[in-house]
Amino acid sequence: MHGDKLFGMYETLHNNHDSRDIGLFIIQNKIEATGGSIEVQSIVGQRTVFKIHLNEEV
Repeated sequence: MHGDKLFGMYETLHNNHDSRDIGLFIIQNKIEATGGSIEVQSIVGQRTVFKIHLNEEV
């Protein structure tokens, strides 16, 4: 439903018009900049699971 907006800069997924959210945008960019990835699985009205895969340096 909101998958295309979830990591967008200044995107909000609620009706609070005073909000200017960049949290998930920054998190995604930081994770990807270090070679990691982030994945989201969601069931509307029940739960959302974020899986973060970090790049391991040997």
